[in-house]
Amino acid sequence: MKSAANLLGVLLCFFWIGLAQAAPSESDRHWAAPIRAGGDAPPESLTPQSCGTCHADKLAAWSSSRHAHAFSPGLLGQLLDFASCTEVTACLKCHAPLAEQQMPWSSSSCVNPARPWQQKKQTWLVEAGVICAGCHQREGVVIGPVAQKETKNNNPHARSRQVEGLSQSAFCGFCHQFSEDLAVNGKPIQNTLAEWQASPFPARGMTCQKCHMPEGRHSFLGIHDPETVANGLTVQVESDAAGALYKVGSTAIGHAFPTYMIPRVTLQGMLFDAKGREIKEQRRQFILERRMEYVGDLLQEQVDTRLLPGKEVQIRVAWHSDGREGVRIQFRLIVEPDYHYQTHVFNRLLENPQSDLARDFIRRAMQQAGESRYTLFEKTVMRDNSLVN
Repeated sequence: MKSAANLLGVLLCFFWIGLAQAAPSESDRHWAAPIRAGGDAPPESLTPQSCGTCHADKLAAWSSSRHAHAFSPGLLGQLLDFASCTEVTACLKCHAPLAEQQMPWSSSSCVNPARPWQQKKQTWLVEAGVICAGCHQREGVVIGPVAQKETKNNNPHARSRQVEGLSQSAFCGFCHQFSEDLAVNGKPIQNTLAEWQASPFPARGMTCQKCHMPEGRHSFLGIHDPETVANGLTVQVESDAAGALYKVGSTAIGHAFPTYMIPRVTLQGMLFDAKGREIKEQRRQFILERRMEYVGDLLQEQVDTRLLPGKEVQIRVAWHSDGREGVRIQFRLIVEPDYHYQTHVFNRLLENPQSDLARDFIRRAMQQAGESRYTLFEKTVMRDNSLVN
């Protein structure tokens, strides 16, 4: 019997299944599994480094992206605990989408998903995560977005074609929009594309790519990047004789903030006296999250307080509390991109690891999740109404 944490891991992966049940769109056809990028070409030719020979800038941006680390220690630690290749390949369809990447789990190794890693003697293509060929190559044909200008001589690839959908949000939605068949409280666990569709952003011509791949950079920036998050929010601090107000608005984010159930964002306000001691009775906070927990074997939504596009949330801290007076109010906005994994999945997996190998990977994942936490904004208001950034 799998633990709730393990069930959630399987569930998150299996949400991918059933995405393409309707009449196949251009995007659906592009992602139809099993995806063979190279045709008869050897897997070695599909490495990002091969593409980087000509596209050095793209390789550099991708190398620091979350896509390059999609085959993470946390994912692998869970894969080692899965019972069959059906579960493994369900996750890999997005974390390492090519058939050439999934070879370590082919044939007899499906009986024991841990076996390939116990016998591992070389670096495999699967470890590179979401690679260039995952989006840009099918059966030996190199695929790119429709160029505004092109001549017969500026494309060095022997076989290539342009696909308009590569620049459309639906292209990203195949992994970033889960199926409605297994929705919780009426919403898929990851509902990013639908959130964007319901926002004002499509009418403005703002696609996923324009925000997360600015100027075509293959950096795939998101909640793990403080600058990207800061650019999407507007923060204001107002103070008067009674206290101070902290307002955070979602002004340039085209989906719920944070999207998905994994991150947590906390607005926090604290009052301090003249001696620098916190007056804890006046501590205020508001948590932006979609908190999901298992009740028995049933996944339930406990709360959804996320900030929708164009909306605002605020907290207020008073100068007085039970006869004590403060002289300084400090506001913070704290982002925990991997909060759910750290607190609800990895710690539980460590309680009963299936192997020493799985335990080692989950421990690394726990450390990485903790390191991803950051304070995005920190502002201090003094009693004389001066503002200290």
